[in-house]
Amino acid sequence: YPLYQLGNPQLRIFRPNWFLTLVRPGKEQPPDTVQFRIPMEMTKCDVKNYLEKIYNVPVGAVRTRIQFGSNKKRNHLNQKVKQPDYKVAYVQLRTAPGLAQCLCSGFCVPQWQCVRVQRDTEGLGRAVCFQV
Repeated sequence: YPLYQLGNPQLRIFRPNWFLTLVRPGKEQPPDTVQFRIPMEMTKCDVKNYLEKIYNVPVGAVRTRIQFGSNKKRNHLNQKVKQPDYKVAYVQLRTAPGLAQCLCSGFCVPQWQCVRVQRDTEGLGRAVCFQV
C-alpha cells in the first residue's frame, strides 16, 4: 500500500489469494488428520502458513497429492470430456486432537468455536474454526 491514500485510511485488510475447501475423506483417516481441496499452485508451506496465520490452527504436518480428474463422461457429440485435476492436502494437527472432529463434524471442543457452512452437491463444505 502507498503511505498516503485519499482520506488516509488506517484500517488495511489483507485477504489471501487462495481458499481451502474442507472435504469429507473417502477413506478412514486418523483422528488428528483433516482433508482439504486446495488450488494447484498452493504448496505445503503455503497451506501450513495459511492455517496457522489466519485461523490459528496448530499444524503438525502437511501432505499433498494431485488427484486425476475423471475421464469417463461424454458430451452430446459422444466425445470424451475430462474433468479438471485438483490438488488434495492432508493436514495433520499438532496439539488439539479434538479439533479434527470439530472441523469435520461441526461439533466443538469447548475451547474452539466452529461455524459450519452447508455442503453442496459434491459433499464439499467450508468450515471456519477459531480459538475462543
